[in-house]
Amino acid sequence: MANVVLSAQHYLECENCEENPAIFMCKTCPGHLCENCKTEHEMKKMTKSHDIISLKSNNEDLVDLLCCSDHAKKKLECYCNICREPVCTDCIIQSHNGHSVKSLTTVYKEFTSCSYRKKEEIEKVILPKYKELLANEIEKRSLFITKVDEIEKKIDSHTQKVVEMAQETGKRTVETLKKAEKEGLQESDKFKDNIEEQINLLQQMCERISASLEAKPELEFFKSFEKGGLEKFHKLPTQPDYSLTDFNPGNISQDLQRTFGVLPMLQRSRHVLREDSCEEDDAMEHLKEHSRVQKDEFFYKAKPGVESIDHGEEHDDSMIKERIGIKGRKMKKKSYMMKKKGKIDSRDTFECLPENKSLKPIY
Repeated sequence: MANVVLSAQHYLECENCEENPAIFMCKTCPGHLCENCKTEHEMKKMTKSHDIISLKSNNEDLVDLLCCSDHAKKKLECYCNICREPVCTDCIIQSHNGHSVKSLTTVYKEFTSCSYRKKEEIEKVILPKYKELLANEIEKRSLFITKVDEIEKKIDSHTQKVVEMAQETGKRTVETLKKAEKEGLQESDKFKDNIEEQINLLQQMCERISASLEAKPELEFFKSFEKGGLEKFHKLPTQPDYSLTDFNPGNISQDLQRTFGVLPMLQRSRHVLREDSCEEDDAMEHLKEHSRVQKDEFFYKAKPGVESIDHGEEHDDSMIKERIGIKGRKMKKKSYMMKKKGKIDSRDTFECLPENKSLKPIY
């Protein structure tokens, strides 16, 4: 209804000479005046009685100069408590008739006083707490980053130790392999030397036989002839079994993840709840309530005869069905007798009411 602007512009032009900056205001005209025009305004007979104030005056004095945007030349004198806006007398008659109003100056004082209280509360109570909270958070953030750096160094150091252990384990494994190789080659050399010795004996024997066959028969030929002598060579030596089992790498990824160490985790405050968690809790409560209502409807609005079942007590399904069946047969018999006597209509059905343990027809 009104455009309220209580803060002065950075530059106002004199409305009389339209040259110099205005530093005064005539509350009677109203109009903005410079120093020279203000002096002339006070000297003229028609305007010397006007109320002139400085633009540096208290804002409360400037409230009386506010004009209505809907009714030109009408000053804003009241404040509508219903519509919460400044109004002039024409506004009250036309569109605010019957509304509770106050003096605009009084409301301005109330708003100003309230604003000062808010400002003081912000500056002295709320803002210091937030600044302290921010300082604490900055310090906590710094400590958090320092902690991350410390943990990272520990992880790097531990990783280096794991690498060194892996290298040492690999070195020992190779040494074990070399030892097995040495033992295997010793077995091979022993067998090889034995075979070579046997071969040498056989070659020597073969050479002696050849020499005897090529020489002239003499008495010594018959004396030196050895019958047999090859039996021990017929059975070949058993070849030693020396072999290596293959190297099967272990599942280092799983074992390392399991034994590397406890991973650092981010811990959050328990009192900080996410909105979606609250919504999930509300949804669960709604489902529980819906389930309870359906259970109540089952016990209260079941077939005739279930009024003997205690509400809220856990029952076996077979027992419930049995009790429903027994009572149902009694109710059907009673309904048939009443129908025969003409007391009820054949279209009526019945509902069990636990409050008075009676029946009422449902149409």
